Amino acid sequence: MNAQNTIVDSLQTKLADSTLTDSVRIESLNYLSREYAYISASQGAGFAQSALELSLLTGNKQGEAYAYRNLASMYAAQESFYFTLEFVQKAIHLFEQIHDTVGLGNCYMTLGVLYKNNQSYAKAINYHNKALVIFQQKQLAERTAICLYNLGDAEFFSGKLQDASIHAEECIRIYQSLYFQRGLMLGYRLKGSIHFRENQLADAARSFHRVLQLYKTLGKNAIKESAADAMIQLSRIAHQNGQAEQECNYLKEAFLLSKNNIYSLHLRTSYQYLSSYYLQKKNFPAAQQLLDEYTKANDDLIVWQNRDKAAMVGSVLDALKLSNDNQHLVRQHALKQEVIEDQKQLLTLTIVISTLLCLVCIVVLFLYLTRRKLVTELLKQKDIIHEKSQKLEENNAAKDKFFKIIAHDMVSPLNSMSGLVNLLAQDMEMFSPKELQSIMDEFSKKLHNTLGLANNLIIWAHSQMQASPPEFSVTSVAELVEKIKDTYGDIAQQKQIDLHTDIPPNLTIYADPNQIEFVLRNLVNNAIKFTSRQGCISIYAEENNLTVILSVEDNGQGMTIEKIEDLFKLDNIRQSQGTEGEKGTGMGLVLCQEFIRKNNGKITVKSQKGAGSTFSIHLPQAPCIDEFQAALISDSDMKSRNI
Repeated sequence: MNAQNTIVDSLQTKLADSTLTDSVRIESLNYLSREYAYISASQGAGFAQSALELSLLTGNKQGEAYAYRNLASMYAAQESFYFTLEFVQKAIHLFEQIHDTVGLGNCYMTLGVLYKNNQSYAKAINYHNKALVIFQQKQLAERTAICLYNLGDAEFFSGKLQDASIHAEECIRIYQSLYFQRGLMLGYRLKGSIHFRENQLADAARSFHRVLQLYKTLGKNAIKESAADAMIQLSRIAHQNGQAEQECNYLKEAFLLSKNNIYSLHLRTSYQYLSSYYLQKKNFPAAQQLLDEYTKANDDLIVWQNRDKAAMVGSVLDALKLSNDNQHLVRQHALKQEVIEDQKQLLTLTIVISTLLCLVCIVVLFLYLTRRKLVTELLKQKDIIHEKSQKLEENNAAKDKFFKIIAHDMVSPLNSMSGLVNLLAQDMEMFSPKELQSIMDEFSKKLHNTLGLANNLIIWAHSQMQASPPEFSVTSVAELVEKIKDTYGDIAQQKQIDLHTDIPPNLTIYADPNQIEFVLRNLVNNAIKFTSRQGCISIYAEENNLTVILSVEDNGQGMTIEKIEDLFKLDNIRQSQGTEGEKGTGMGLVLCQEFIRKNNGKITVKSQKGAGSTFSIHLPQAPCIDEFQAALISDSDMKSRNI
């Protein structure tokens, strides 16, 4: 019996034990979250959410860090760039606080997966190597094995087949020593893919058959996606060997497995190959039946994906709410401790003077003060209830705007992508390779833009419905900008845009670093989107009257005065198009304005049609926040457009 499966089943049984200590329960939940990432992302997120909630409740920093890291891993697999970065940064911060190098290694591995999914293979390989050094030094065999697999996978996609083969073999050797069959499925799948790429079909077939043997052994605990991939690869080997019957059988199995487990990529690939097989055999009834099954399965897939994404989004919002609630509880606890101390002092004073003749007067006075305090608290409660009622109305209005934008700006590109898929499904052979590439490029752009809009909408909705204050701190501007440059340097380079920064090294601001980083990411992303190839983007900062002015300047398309006036109005946002067809709605700028206002700042815009744009963020220079607010109020004669 597989030892790893036994551990998973044992932990699930153990969680039902009410006598389990909090630390053991947190560790078990985080372990299950990590293991279920390969079986069900939504279930894995649920375990991570439970671990995070209990960790915050008990003050378990290590459990909290691993819960954030597990959430980051799941969103990396979903290719959600912003959520992954947010959670992994929280995890790294906590691991550094508690000096947990193994936790840092896990975070590096998550960043490696994220960059591989974004095709930044050099960065992916670098992060996986950093993680590998840590795991090998700590002699953690299981962590070393999965890190070797991820490293080999990144090397495979980057074309370094020799390195990928070495790491795949080492991964398999370790998993065999651990008798970890689910890990062996990953290792043999990678090894088979490498052999197939090298045209070593016999070796590839042996590796893929080993994957299917493990799949049958593991049953429900198997990594079924690896099995579906192995079936498709075996069908291609059978096709090249002229084994038509085996090709058909493998494709049928892959199609059924992908349909039952809702694997969109493998479902589409197996359908395309099997449909082509039926058409070549002139078995038109079977091809029609397959098309009907694929259409229904694809419809079910869309419904499931929407449900799963909703569950994942719910986990994100719950995790962020837990973090905010925990900070609020810490502050409340401190206040209660002060109240308790005050009450102790009052009690001591009462005992000391209890022998005095004025005891009655003191008691009467105490009762009067208590009654007045109760009346004051009742009035405060009334005000709080009224304020929450108003907030509820605002949240409902925000929700209506949220779904209005989804209906217009998300459903339309999704329908367009559905049309492209249906067009390809009907008759792919009528298109030339160049036309197919053009269609897939268009499909990729629409998908990228829709995912970007979804991320901004979710963050905006969260900011509207959760009025949590910013976490102010003294923040280095140079460090913030360096993070942005690391994130967008490759993207700008792909578009042949020169991304230049000029930030004084000791310049600091007093603001929430996470919110300001989000604003900078949106401004730089927009600058890249609306700047043509060979263009230039500059990020620079200057000091002026206790104010730090951080600017993002480009020589792109520019804007008219009318467009600038509507730039930050939610009711007037509309789709816009970048220099290479990139889509956007302006939703991110609305959220940017809200974050800057919460940080006691403002945004100014200077732009001219055809001559580029400059977005400037005005924030208080640390630590002179009071002087900055006074300067901000008196600054009413700015020549540039003040939004």
